[in-house]
Amino acid sequence: MKSTTRSFAFFILTMLGLSATFMILRIKSKHKITLNLTENKIEPKKKLENNIRILAESKLSNIALIRHTDSNPDEVKISIHSDALKIECKEYGPEIAMFSINEISSEINNSSERISCLAAYGFNLECVGRTTEDPKCKKDLTIARARIIADLTHHLATDKMSPEIAANRAVALIFSTETPQSNSEIYQLSGKILASFPDLEEAHNLRSFYGFQSIKDTWDDEKLVAVGSSAEILKASSDLTSHKKGLMVEYAIAILKYSKSMKKEDLEAAESVAHSYVSNFANEPIGYYMLMQTSGYQGDAKRALQYIEKGLSFGPTQQAYDQYVIVKKSLESGLVDVNILGLRVDFNSYFNVESLLDFNPS
Repeated sequence: MKSTTRSFAFFILTMLGLSATFMILRIKSKHKITLNLTENKIEPKKKLENNIRILAESKLSNIALIRHTDSNPDEVKISIHSDALKIECKEYGPEIAMFSINEISSEINNSSERISCLAAYGFNLECVGRTTEDPKCKKDLTIARARIIADLTHHLATDKMSPEIAANRAVALIFSTETPQSNSEIYQLSGKILASFPDLEEAHNLRSFYGFQSIKDTWDDEKLVAVGSSAEILKASSDLTSHKKGLMVEYAIAILKYSKSMKKEDLEAAESVAHSYVSNFANEPIGYYMLMQTSGYQGDAKRALQYIEKGLSFGPTQQAYDQYVIVKKSLESGLVDVNILGLRVDFNSYFNVESLLDFNPS
């Protein structure tokens, strides 16, 4: 049991998909970021931070970029920090942030400057002209736009953001290629979204996942309650995908509690959730991997091996197949190495950022 305790640190690091590195985004931007200027386009080579202000609206999900004037002295404005933009985006970055995804798709086809700006933020140049028909290209475009919005608003505290700014910041952080993901920050951003849209299931998915990761970093009872609340909402969803994720988070919470308490009842609670998952979704491998994991923590290598073989029987197209094959080989030795028993979750399918950005105030 002491060996098991020492090994839990590594397990927790792999729990719920830290071994996975991909995510597919299908973005449907229904809500524009509107620009209210006296001219139809941003004038080039002007210091935008002196002329443009960003207003994070409290009742709407869009961001309003407005020219600063003295005619509205009571209006609260927050400066855009365009200096944070990459040099290729000094001119067109705020404009791209303003446009919807469909509008950007139309504009970039005839603008090498806008293409260069987006490419600086990771947009695949092979996707030019294909963003309306190719989901992966639409994903690349949306991530690039989210990164631009994040740079324009990087100085804003979370409580000063609109829900859309928070959602785009979260997307930028999840797909950051320059800085590590901040589990705690993404958790806080999900809370900002939920404060305005408490029924947005994808925001609960975001909060449950990154809240869980944040608790692994530093135990926090309040976060654990919030994660559990989001898990219950997801479990109660009529959407089957959300329901499954709720079960997975419930399982993860039980495992997390066991890692802290080492109490038999916490491990039994996790095992109960795993059996429930298998009962409802017998043709999916993840439930069997849950049972493999709980069997492993009970020291039963033979039973753990049976469950992982059942999971692998669904074929090599499943996520993290090769990694589970490695676990199987380890279990075949008759010994249980709890360091490698963590579940793997593929970011490609775990988050639906299209839903996260699909605000509906009504």
